[in-house]
Amino acid sequence: MNYIVMETNLSYAVVLDEKGRFKKVANLNYEVGQKINDVYEMKEIKEEFYLSKKMFATLATLAAVFVFVFSLIFDMPMTPYASIYFSINPEVRIDVNKKNEVINLKGMNDDGKDLILNYNYKDKNLDKVSDDLIDKAIDMGYLYDGRTISISFEGKDSEWIATTKNEYSKHINNYLQDKVSVTIQFDDEDSYEIIIPVNNNQFEDNHYGDSDYDDSDYGPNNDG
Repeated sequence: MNYIVMETNLSYAVVLDEKGRFKKVANLNYEVGQKINDVYEMKEIKEEFYLSKKMFATLATLAAVFVFVFSLIFDMPMTPYASIYFSINPEVRIDVNKKNEVINLKGMNDDGKDLILNYNYKDKNLDKVSDDLIDKAIDMGYLYDGRTISISFEGKDSEWIATTKNEYSKHINNYLQDKVSVTIQFDDEDSYEIIIPVNNNQFEDNHYGDSDYDDSDYGPNNDG
């Protein structure tokens, strides 16, 4: 039979056998956690009734540590690493983790709440959610030619924000090509604007092509 030492005292130790039973045995200079094969049993202790104060404190500490580690492991993906505020008139806050995965979406005003209504952001990254919100904003009449999209980043990692902002602006720029002509403005210390053009021919015709300027009465070839 194999045992593991759970508690030690001056004259005795408490061990746990292979069947999960606690036993009180003679302490032959054992150490907690030590594995032993033979013991000198002093008195059998029923598992369901025996739990010394020392062992209770040990188990309570282990339980607290376990809960703490467990919460860190499973809550970490749900902790926002940064937030992106995406504003047209509807304003939406997009919370992401360090991998740019969207973990929460919140409408910051009434129009923002309408924009994200019934939208499922789970298992999508920042680019995909932004694309979908742009399409919804166009369909709902919030985004059209001449509008401005204001984008701001909030987070503690300035290097991550700088890198992500640069990549994000390129993505939004490319996605909006041939959709609408808008201004994108980043509201921070390094704010700048991106004008996204659309192809149209409304100004191609020269409205001054048939001018009578050369036929002026004051020109060199006037008729008098």
